Amino acid sequence: MTLNQLMRIIPGAFIMLSLALAHYYGQADLSKFSWLWFTAFVGANLFQSGFTKFCPLEISSGNSESRTRSASFSRRRGKSLLLPVVLGRLTSSAPKP
Repeated sequence: MTLNQLMRIIPGAFIMLSLALAHYYGQADLSKFSWLWFTAFVGANLFQSGFTKFCPLEISSGNSESRTRSASFSRRRGKSLLLPVVLGRLTSSAPKP
């Protein structure tokens, strides 16, 4: 089992466990349709994708392998992919004197 698989299985299990405990102790009512069912779906999908390596989001987003390679290459070179986006939004939304 790879680290990538574990990084899907463990969060998925925690999401489903937290929903089950919230339902059991009466903090969430899962007998009625609510947005918590979407959370349960995400947790179950994370959990199963760790075992089966099948993720609908990866399929719908196209070829994720090439994006993953370019992102890891940028991280190895010490460049952050998120920092320019965040800085661009901060500078564009700042009030001008």
